[in-house]
Amino acid sequence: MKRVIVAGALMALLSVEARAQGRIFGMQAEQKGPGVIVPPYGQPEGQGGALIVEFDPLDGSTLNSFPPPVPAGFGPDGLAFDGTTLWFVTGGAMEGAGTLYALDPDDGSVLDTHTINGGSGGFDGLAALQGLIYVMDYPNNDIVVFSPALETVVDILDIDGSNPGYDIIGGLGAIDQPDALLATGGQPLEGGGSNELLEIDPSSGAIVDSFPLAARFTAGVATVGQTIYAADIDLPVVTLYDRAGGVIDIFNGTGPFSALGGDPQPAVGIPTASTLGLAILALLLVAGGLIVLYRRPRTS
Repeated sequence: MKRVIVAGALMALLSVEARAQGRIFGMQAEQKGPGVIVPPYGQPEGQGGALIVEFDPLDGSTLNSFPPPVPAGFGPDGLAFDGTTLWFVTGGAMEGAGTLYALDPDDGSVLDTHTINGGSGGFDGLAALQGLIYVMDYPNNDIVVFSPALETVVDILDIDGSNPGYDIIGGLGAIDQPDALLATGGQPLEGGGSNELLEIDPSSGAIVDSFPLAARFTAGVATVGQTIYAADIDLPVVTLYDRAGGVIDIFNGTGPFSALGGDPQPAVGIPTASTLGLAILALLLVAGGLIVLYRRPRTS
């Protein structure tokens, strides 16, 4: 018996669980004791220091890697990706601290450098949004807003001033629809951990929403579309959340990362495996005559 399915309903079915395909990067290194940095997780010693790793946003597998422009390790450091350029910064006493690097996302070559002419220099997290680069200044609990086009700081968001009792440290990312910054922090920070994700208005610095994070210290935050990626600094684990804080997936064996940078506005969407399976099944049923797409009859 033939079944009639309205075309609109079929299309809605096939769109379920589609996940945006963008790009995401992490700063990877392994730490042996306080301040002792060794090669990336799982690699023998003697094969180099930290690496910037591009990993698959759908399954966490490594796609590419290259060294950062200056030595880096387990922070303070930050990554951001605007869809074209990969941005990198280190803070504190690290070599190159206070310099914002624009990198080729395919090989890590330096495209440009900018001096961040504001803040304490204790930079630990980057976000790219609407042509601006947001820099976490954790000693001051501020977010420094830098314009690469103007080559200057254009604003400083006073996070603890706008949100008394809140600290930020660890990771910074961005999301759109609507635009917001995503910072790790909390009230209070128990044991120095960054155990909440704070959604921050990029204009005022006000915290508009938050949810708890699984890791004691989340060092990297980034988005691909509306999916939020949070990296554990202690373990090779990246947890994926929706905007409300629901866990979507967990990548075990990815990282550990001290920073993440992803594309909040990916240009292409691809289906997940389950959605692709539904699409293939529907096509086979249509070809076999078991499904007839409804067509409204012509009226004269």
